[in-house]
Amino acid sequence: MILALVGVVASFPARGPATGQQAPAPSLTVQQQTDPAEALKAWWPRAHRGDAEAQYQLGILYGTGAGLALDLTKSAEWHRRAAEQ
Repeated sequence: MILALVGVVASFPARGPATGQQAPAPSLTVQQQTDPAEALKAWWPRAHRGDAEAQYQLGILYGTGAGLALDLTKSAEWHRRAAEQ
C-alpha cells in the first residue's frame, strides 16, 4: 500500500519554491516568463495545435487577466481542453 502511494506522489509535477506554483516551462525565454503579453504570443499557437501545457497556460492567463482581458469562461475552456489530453 505504501509503495502504491509513493508511486502516486512521485507522478505529480514539480512545483516552484514555496509558492506552490509550477516552475516556468524551460522552452520560454525569460522575457516570456515575466511578460504576460510575450507569454501569450508563445502559448497561443502551441495551444491551438493541441499542446496541453500551452492550453493550461492560456487558461491561467485568461483566469488571471494577465496579458489579456479576464475571462473565466475561456479560462475554464482552456483548462478543460488541457485536462482532456
